[in-house]
Amino acid sequence: MQSPRLLLRPCPRSQLFLPSTFIRLFRRCRTFSSTVHSVSEGLCAAAHLAVIIHAHAVVSGLESNVSVASALVDAYGKAGVVDDARRVFKDSFSHMNVVGWNAMMAAYAQQGDCQSAFELFGSLQGCGFLPDKYTFLAILTALYNAGMFMQIEGWLTRITMDYGLKPSLEHYLVGAMVRAGEFECAERVVLTMPFKPDVVVWQALLSVNVHRGDVDKAWSMAKRVLELEPYNDYAYVIVANVLSSQGRWNDVLELRKMMKDRRVKKKGGRS
Repeated sequence: MQSPRLLLRPCPRSQLFLPSTFIRLFRRCRTFSSTVHSVSEGLCAAAHLAVIIHAHAVVSGLESNVSVASALVDAYGKAGVVDDARRVFKDSFSHMNVVGWNAMMAAYAQQGDCQSAFELFGSLQGCGFLPDKYTFLAILTALYNAGMFMQIEGWLTRITMDYGLKPSLEHYLVGAMVRAGEFECAERVVLTMPFKPDVVVWQALLSVNVHRGDVDKAWSMAKRVLELEPYNDYAYVIVANVLSSQGRWNDVLELRKMMKDRRVKKKGGRS
């Protein structure tokens, strides 16, 4: 990664807009199939944009400002440029706040670098900072990205028992577990949550059970979705398909009657 100070050399004004232009185009093209090249170029553009902003902070004399430094750590981390995130973090270590610590932990977490994330977690406490909900979100994300799903439930308990914090829905990473194929773990976590899951969580479990061909559970999850969103046509369509495939025609008729009574119409492209 090029040093921000090197960017202070004169360069054509139009070049300064290339990364941001690329990112805007990338966001507009998300409906198209991605390629290795489009994704890698998008990440490079994001990283380069962070370098440009870092250079501007240097010129403006704001590099040592704790808010700016924390934001730079966050920007480099999200762009996947962990070395530069760590460099900014170390340069600002003496006055770094918990936001910056969390951003550095999140950078490690994004890479699945559990060891570095946990080492930083220990250092954070050693420096007298109190972990907050974002600290633990970084820890849980690190575990998820490292494939250490069985430890997530233990940490959810520790957050409450050892630190007196209440995990929020985002800490449970249900969607992430589902995408990783950890279906049993995801379902167990949902059913033991200390609060009611939202429709996104139930819909994720609905998709899981449809994929596994578990008709009874799919029907049960669909009912949960429809309790929260009675006009969710996705739930009707996907569970009707799986019920039909198993010859559960009475249940299909019940479902269609519900759709008719509630005047739910299928969106185009769903069968």
